Amino acid sequence: MAQIGKEKAEPFEELRNIVNEIFISARMLSQLWSRRHFRTREQEDKHYKSIEKHEAIFYEGIEEEDPIIPRINKVVNEIEITCKAIISGKGTLHGFLNRPLKRG
Repeated sequence: MAQIGKEKAEPFEELRNIVNEIFISARMLSQLWSRRHFRTREQEDKHYKSIEKHEAIFYEGIEEEDPIIPRINKVVNEIEITCKAIISGKGTLHGFLNRPLKRG
């Protein structure tokens, strides 16, 4: 954030949120897959909808609209734009250290 500012750091925070969602879904699935008995049909339906929701995080095409891929594509695009500006920027430490040397 010191180099790019709080606003341009938001895609990095979103990427962290996406990774956290993946870990949470993995934990939830480990619990959900083990449950097999339900008192009512409504509980069973709710249970399997929850499984589908968390599986969609891992398996493209389970839900009609993938909940992760569009977000990752957006974040990667924003990070690439931000990082490209920093790396090619003349006012950055990287730009200073990687400037062409004058001979003569």
